[in-house]
Amino acid sequence: TRRSSDLLSMGLCALASVVTWAAVFLLPVFVQTAQGRSALVAGLAMAPQGLITGLSTALAPRWLSRFTVRVTVLAGFAVLAAASLGLLLITAATPLWLIAVILAVRSVSVGLVINPLLQALLQPLRPDQLGDASTLFNTWQRIAGSFGIGLVAALYTAQARTGGPVAALHLAGLVLVAVAAVGALGALALPRLRNTALAPLR
Repeated sequence: TRRSSDLLSMGLCALASVVTWAAVFLLPVFVQTAQGRSALVAGLAMAPQGLITGLSTALAPRWLSRFTVRVTVLAGFAVLAAASLGLLLITAATPLWLIAVILAVRSVSVGLVINPLLQALLQPLRPDQLGDASTLFNTWQRIAGSFGIGLVAALYTAQARTGGPVAALHLAGLVLVAVAAVGALGALALPRLRNTALAPLR
């Protein structure tokens, strides 16, 4: 039904937000505490993923119009899961450029997951409903994502106290891989709607 499809889309959006932004939250902390780098250097490592996120959001729809929402969202979660495995490679001696690359690869998923889900939710609505629906989607994404990120951060902090920051990051990475895998399985249940991200909202 339409309602169950919408709920699934909202749930997948929340999972994607958690997996995407939890690492963005944790890695600057790790770079400063475990590697002893400055906040400025940690911020520079975040710069490439910000650029890729913008490009992914802007350009991905042009490449995805031939595919269904199910395919693009599934691909996005697959990228998230594979890139999150890269967190298991990070240690106190890992070069900063490699951390930046891992974050940049993960950010590609934003254009593959968030935009198609939003378009799928908005497409059948009347013009007077679009503003409220878009606000609800963005609010839900941020609230659910913040809650999930808080849980992952709490797990990281607890593990760091007993096993150190490297073990804590690896555990958090495994959790994020598992969440991304759940998202990929959920994407298989999405309806086979064509990606309409290029179509203007009416």
